[in-house]
Amino acid sequence: MSYDATDALASLLVSYEYSRGQLYDRLAGLTDGEYRWEPVPGCWTVTPTDDGWTAANDPGADPAPFTTIAWRLWHIWDCFESYSERAFGTRDSGMPYDRFVGSAIEAIALVRRAIDHFVRELEASGADAAEPLGPAFGPFADRNRIDLGLHALRELHSHGAEIGLLRDLWLHSAGVDPAEPAAAT
Repeated sequence: MSYDATDALASLLVSYEYSRGQLYDRLAGLTDGEYRWEPVPGCWTVTPTDDGWTAANDPGADPAPFTTIAWRLWHIWDCFESYSERAFGTRDSGMPYDRFVGSAIEAIALVRRAIDHFVRELEASGADAAEPLGPAFGPFADRNRIDLGLHALRELHSHGAEIGLLRDLWLHSAGVDPAEPAAAT
């Protein structure tokens, strides 16, 4: 059985439906306390500034510090926003990449919008999804939008799983009764 770009894209889009649904379900009830919780000292997170919130980031840090749910949501948002901008010439928020938000509700909304926007643009690319990405992707210029979609899906899976684990750690370390629903803040 051989796949053409349209078949591959259709399979990828089905995976996105399932995977983003898992993340969105897992984020339900996320509180601001969990969002900014630093389980170990020196976490990368989002912090308030005079004009909003900024995300800590130093790509050269070795090893990179542990990251909070806030930072991981920022990272997912940042990936999907930048992929959309470079691959499709559009992005959803227009917010600077080093900025983010201080509340869980705002972060979830931004992440959902960025992922959903990327998936819509990917779907709209149709047969063009097999065309090379071009110079905006540097050493990956010869790869195509399907390859980018697979990479972005990996980002969604890996960071979504990390967020799920952090939520479980929060639940079990904060003395929260798992039978009680999380209170929104």
